Amino acid sequence: VPPQIKKRERATMRKQYQVWYQELADQYGEICANCGETENLVIDHIMSIARGGLSEFENLQLLCGTCNGIKGKLIIDCRER
Repeated sequence: VPPQIKKRERATMRKQYQVWYQELADQYGEICANCGETENLVIDHIMSIARGGLSEFENLQLLCGTCNGIKGKLIIDCRER
């Protein structure tokens, strides 16, 4: 992925983070989509920016820091469980 696209996607994420976090929490609950943890939640790109994913609501899920670290750049949609 070209650097300018990565930069644009990260800027979009920073700008929309609070809004998207609340929308994800409202839609799926304020829990990790993988393990159910309720602390240390972060927004995760299902398909990472590095693999061509976009910062769009449909490509986001809430994960705890531990699950996000384990998932890394893998394409795993934990919302479907």
